[in-house]
Amino acid sequence: MDSVRDLGELVMTIQELESRLRTVEVEVAELKRRVPGVDGAPGWLQKFIGAFDNKPEYDEIVRYGEEFRRTEGVVADEEPEA
Repeated sequence: MDSVRDLGELVMTIQELESRLRTVEVEVAELKRRVPGVDGAPGWLQKFIGAFDNKPEYDEIVRYGEEFRRTEGVVADEEPEA
């Protein structure tokens, strides 16, 4: 008889879990609806790619970084092969 009672508790636990999961799914769907850039929109990084094209300040920062690495003896990462 204990095994039947244990099974009944297990079934109830599964039912409760399914109910809770449905609630979470509804709430996640609502959060996705509220947050811009979710589901198909470009990621935050995509918004910045190319943002510094043709900006002399960016080129200057890159030169400063290269100079710093040379003077500090830091080895720059190798360029990936095409």
